[in-house]
Amino acid sequence: EITRYSGIEHAFTVFADSRYNVWADVRSWYSMSKFLSEAFGITSFDGKQPDMFDVTTVNYTADVDGAELTGYFASPSDMMENKTVPAVIILPDWDGVNSYEK
Repeated sequence: EITRYSGIEHAFTVFADSRYNVWADVRSWYSMSKFLSEAFGITSFDGKQPDMFDVTTVNYTADVDGAELTGYFASPSDMMENKTVPAVIILPDWDGVNSYEK
């Protein structure tokens, strides 16, 4: 599921930031909660960061322009194999990585 909020700047959920946007914050929280409930049956969130986590670098080539890109996969260190867990995937805009993303 991909949701875009037109005209909303990064950091729209950071209360102390001038870019905070209450409408987008509430709407994105509702959308994420609904998605996690439907996909994984998760209905409560503690919001705590795992005690330990592993980060794996993923290098790949963009299909559109052949640009070499780097992604990262992060997971709790104690994640059990074959366990279904929620995920967040962040992708560059449709037009690839441009000066805005850099």
